[in-house]
Amino acid sequence: LYGSYMIIVVGGIKGGSGKTTIATNLAVMRSIGKKVLLVDADEQKSAWDWSQQRDCLSVCRLLGTFATVCMSGKSIYNNLKKLEQDYDDIIVDTGGRDTSSQRSVLCIASKFILPFKPSSIDIWTFGPIKQILNEVLCFNKDMQTFGVISQADPVGKDNQEAMETLP
Repeated sequence: LYGSYMIIVVGGIKGGSGKTTIATNLAVMRSIGKKVLLVDADEQKSAWDWSQQRDCLSVCRLLGTFATVCMSGKSIYNNLKKLEQDYDDIIVDTGGRDTSSQRSVLCIASKFILPFKPSSIDIWTFGPIKQILNEVLCFNKDMQTFGVISQADPVGKDNQEAMETLP
């Protein structure tokens, strides 16, 4: 994930897979020495709430600062196009559903991260996700995609079996 300017989307169609945790941690990590925008594109607004709580803790300011905004719907594409020159990186946290926000931002994303638990219910979403990505890749041929196991059992064999099922 290192390199020049990026829009990194953390998304999927399954709730509870760790999207917000990964997005907020990426924002903190990448904000050290860079100008970062964290976009909460999820109706639950968990990344926004987390950011507001973090701003209250003075010790967190030592770890890097970044701006956080909420955006949703098809207009997220145009809004990010206007903002992309103002930031080194934009991290977008999308909701756990197939939304117009997620599809819109995927059309300009540099990277797409799909967190998933090593469980059947999460793995069953790979087919629909692959279909969405095939549609988006017609518009955004340069986007890279990554599957990330989250909330894994460190000694469980489910992790390896989950990785083997990735398309």
